[in-house]
Amino acid sequence: GVGVCLAVVLLWGGSVYYRWHRNQEAVESYATLPVETEARAAGLKDLAERYPKTGAGIHARFALGQKAFQGEHYEEAVWAYFPLTRLSDRHAMVRSLARHNLGAVYEAQGNWEGALEIYQAAALDPVNLARAASYYDLARAYQAIGKKEDAIEWYEKASSEGLALWVGDQAKERLKWFEQ
Repeated sequence: GVGVCLAVVLLWGGSVYYRWHRNQEAVESYATLPVETEARAAGLKDLAERYPKTGAGIHARFALGQKAFQGEHYEEAVWAYFPLTRLSDRHAMVRSLARHNLGAVYEAQGNWEGALEIYQAAALDPVNLARAASYYDLARAYQAIGKKEDAIEWYEKASSEGLALWVGDQAKERLKWFEQ
């Protein structure tokens, strides 16, 4: 029994040390990246691929996604954001932001079905702290594909849950538009 307990403790300790060490490597790699050059973009991509679950790797993906989206390189933006939409609840806020950013990429491509799928995942995520914004984006996606009743339902949810936010006001404006 003591041998088994010792083995478990050693394995657990080794696992913790390994994760800490990988995170430190990622942070050091990130800190040494050149400023705003093509070499930086290549370094960010390498960092995102080598250290995908570290803070530095996640930040690198976000930076790549933003730059790609701004440059209208949508396939690159999808590459950057999509893995972040699958992060665990430990990174719930990052996951929510990545879903919204990926939805915006799909919108820019005219892919409202893809945006709808992503916004549904965000809206139904029980740990999403930006749920009102997710409801609003989901309603817009439903509206874009012509599903009026679904759009109204989600605008109403955004309106009631986003009372103190700009989202609530925007949703109310959209609902008025449907009434007319």
